[in-house]
Amino acid sequence: MKRGIFMKKGRMVPAIFLIAAVLCAAATLPAGASSEGTRDRDEAAGGKNMLMFPLFLDGGAGAVEAEGPEQLLEYDKTTKYCGGVTYYAEWKYEKAYAAERIILRTANDNKSYPRRMGDGWTLSGSNDGQGWTVIYTGKTDDVQNENMLYYYVDLPDNKTEYEFYRLEADDYAEDEEQLIQLSAFILCVNESVEVPAGRPYISKSNVIAGYGSSVIEAPDFDSGKYFESNASEGEHACRPNEEVQTQLCGDDYIGRVDENGRPLDGNLIGCIGWTAAGEWVQYTVTAKKDGVYRFDAWVASGTDPAGSVELYLDDNLIGEANSSNSGWQNYSKVEAGSAEIVAGEHVIKALFPSGAINLQAIEAARTGDIVVPAEEAPGQEAAESESEAQETAAAPAAEEDEGGGSPVIIVAVAVGLLAVIAAVLIIATKKKKQG
Repeated sequence: MKRGIFMKKGRMVPAIFLIAAVLCAAATLPAGASSEGTRDRDEAAGGKNMLMFPLFLDGGAGAVEAEGPEQLLEYDKTTKYCGGVTYYAEWKYEKAYAAERIILRTANDNKSYPRRMGDGWTLSGSNDGQGWTVIYTGKTDDVQNENMLYYYVDLPDNKTEYEFYRLEADDYAEDEEQLIQLSAFILCVNESVEVPAGRPYISKSNVIAGYGSSVIEAPDFDSGKYFESNASEGEHACRPNEEVQTQLCGDDYIGRVDENGRPLDGNLIGCIGWTAAGEWVQYTVTAKKDGVYRFDAWVASGTDPAGSVELYLDDNLIGEANSSNSGWQNYSKVEAGSAEIVAGEHVIKALFPSGAINLQAIEAARTGDIVVPAEEAPGQEAAESESEAQETAAAPAAEEDEGGGSPVIIVAVAVGLLAVIAAVLIIATKKKKQG
């Protein structure tokens, strides 16, 4: 055999062709095969487009406050999600994507505490945030021991586009006793798929929790559920496919931000603007707990007189919040009223009676239990009537002796016999005296 030549089924194949084939096969790893770690994120992406702007929705508890699940999606090298089981994070993109590659970045102490990623972790996708389909189940060697390195796993069989994604691990790694941690979890799509170059506004489902304050962002209204009379005016920045005018609040925004001036929920800050008299939008919400809730509106106006917003719960008026005229982006929280809510799905409507107002958010906070007066308790009268009927029905049975007689009747008969005997004795005595 000549040097550099291999025999294959009676044919000679140049060695260089075999080497090239091996290199091509290595360019895309089969599902579950782990990569060599790298400190370069772009190298880990391998030319694929990275989805860099997810909106965090929910997750597990962090070991400390600064190491929660939202940090997993910030893609800052100084942050991480470190927590116990169940270790999970849920997030959403502005539209559905089919993920072709997962990038995982280890955190700063993986070298001291080897492979802090749970065994059997899963990536799942959904298009409604309710029903989930498992896309990939992690392998033991997907993430190695080195700290602050990017690893990737390819998903050649995943062709389904999902808007919601969930990472979950419910078991520690075999060589780790207490914690699971990652610095970043990034999904990549095909290089031909266009992805946002900056953070987009991402609408989300509205939930009213049974504790603390729950915020409904104004642009997160139900698609197509509104009355809009001047759609051609203004902007549609937050919801470009809807007629309601929405805009992103700029640098002059004053309202709901943290101490660093960042939005409280990690999303861009948007509002409904250019409102006209009689316009309205609706929000389908899910209440988690029965109770009495206070409703506030974050509103602003730049006209005098300023406008107002009326809030309705299932077509029942909650109350009205009146804005000041301190500027179109100078928002303040104004109380609208309170309402009783039973856990489940409801509809909140925001009506602008005179327009001339911007709405940035609606806030709901549980203030107490629903109190039902005793005399008005549902079913109480029916229960009392049923109880009386049962007592009446049971009374004859209780008065009967073992032979079936009634004690009351027996006593009455005995008294009657004694009266007859007494009468007979009296008559007999009178006759004897007469004789």
